[in-house]
Amino acid sequence: MLQFKKKMINLKFFSGKPTRFSPANSFIYELRPLLVSVLLVFAIVQQTYATGKTDSSLSGLQLYITVKKYVSLGEHRTGTPTDTATSYWLGKELAASGFNVKYLTFPVKQFFLESASITGSELNVKAFPLWWVNDQISLTVSGKIVVAKKANPTSLNGNIALIQIPGGGATTQPLINAIDSLTKLGVKGIIAITKSKVGEIVASNTKKDQKPWKVPVVLVAQHDANALEKAIAENRIVQLSIKGQFKQVEARNVYGTIGSGTKHIVVSTPISGWFTCGGERGPGVAIWLALAKWAATHHDG
Repeated sequence: MLQFKKKMINLKFFSGKPTRFSPANSFIYELRPLLVSVLLVFAIVQQTYATGKTDSSLSGLQLYITVKKYVSLGEHRTGTPTDTATSYWLGKELAASGFNVKYLTFPVKQFFLESASITGSELNVKAFPLWWVNDQISLTVSGKIVVAKKANPTSLNGNIALIQIPGGGATTQPLINAIDSLTKLGVKGIIAITKSKVGEIVASNTKKDQKPWKVPVVLVAQHDANALEKAIAENRIVQLSIKGQFKQVEARNVYGTIGSGTKHIVVSTPISGWFTCGGERGPGVAIWLALAKWAATHHDG
């Protein structure tokens, strides 16, 4: 069981963006040096049961309500209205618990996606761009789909390459190398089938210093592989298209402080992501906020 001496508690909650393209939230709890993680949640819950006291902010129902609220805001890409609304909501929650809340803003050039697809005769496959999208090239190209693994270099030139990648959620160096190699062979675009247990599109985080692709690159779901293979077998011309707008926007992080301790504990959780992120980000946001509310009631100056 963890025992906290109230006068040693000091908190800061901070929300920031990770180095791979997605933001994060965090709070700093100023106590004796202590690693704060999910273990802290378990310790708090254990202490709650031991003392017979209940804390509604740590209840399963309240955590679930927070996840639902997070999801309801929309797709959480950095610099979007949803991202701003999320930091505002969390900042408001911190302020209501007595935190001194501040926002840290920074500029970002963001691509606001309208649609991405592979279309053709009897073909309409939903896609998602692999960041960074390039604003200096045509984002609509046409050609035959060629399986890169089986093709000779001449058949790739002027066509659209098809590759498969693991759905690990990261743009790895081998993937970067493969895209660069295909681009040098003259492909007009690249379609990447993302492998996953659920068969859906798995978007990939990208490094902040990654240069935009020289050709349009899109991700598609594993369950659409058969439709693409049929287009290949029938030697069809297809169109790969990415539509959207590039905007220079202001993104922001949020953090709050409470207490007057001299040492800090940082609890951090990402708040941005590619889609609504209920499973990926939601639980972390819910635990982060619950810990903040719990900590705000367990400090004394």
